[in-house]
Amino acid sequence: MNKSRLLGALAVVSTFGAGFCEAQVIIDGTAPDYVNNGSFETTADWWGGGATTLSSDLGFDNRYLQRNNNLPNKDGNNYAVIGLDGSTNRGAYQDTGYDLVEGDTFDLSFWQANHFGIESGDEFSWQLFTTTTNDDNGTVATIVASGQVLANTTSSFLEESYTGIGSVGSDIAGDRLFIAFSRSDNMEASDFLGLDQVNLSVSSAIPEPASAVLISGFLALGFVGMRRRRS
Repeated sequence: MNKSRLLGALAVVSTFGAGFCEAQVIIDGTAPDYVNNGSFETTADWWGGGATTLSSDLGFDNRYLQRNNNLPNKDGNNYAVIGLDGSTNRGAYQDTGYDLVEGDTFDLSFWQANHFGIESGDEFSWQLFTTTTNDDNGTVATIVASGQVLANTTSSFLEESYTGIGSVGSDIAGDRLFIAFSRSDNMEASDFLGLDQVNLSVSSAIPEPASAVLISGFLALGFVGMRRRRS
């Protein structure tokens, strides 16, 4: 088998033989696990302490991750509040603790409701991203996936769901994944959104077992052919 045929065969296998492993949970907003505090039941995991470089870059004011329990919660006892009150810009971000792998895609869902003052046409945004320092001492570097969402004007939580989002290339493989929720510019002061039950999972592309065997076989044939030609 000559080199060009070997490479061609491997290309076919790599194209059609890649599968996806079982989804790994990064954030869970459902009881009892609440991985990474996806339901905002405590103050842990989501930013809400002192000012950071990243909170400033995202436009969030010092200490303003707010939680509340006025509305009937989708899960647990608390939800986060996103919005603007005078000069105070409330939002939420999290260092997920997950390091990206080439080929990753993500499933994201969350529930949103009108905490107070949301009007028709108000929007908020979410984004999955990396930072320049792999922690919150840096600024936003690469947007892995993002979306603009029409805010729910009712006090009943409404689910938003996205599947197969993002596409991680080799250039950001190994970087830490962050997630953030923030108000959009058309949300006026005293417009507040309730955010609850955030769920985020990742599926990573891996060779299927049959593909791995085929690749090994092609490599073996290639080496045998090369040795025969040399002899």
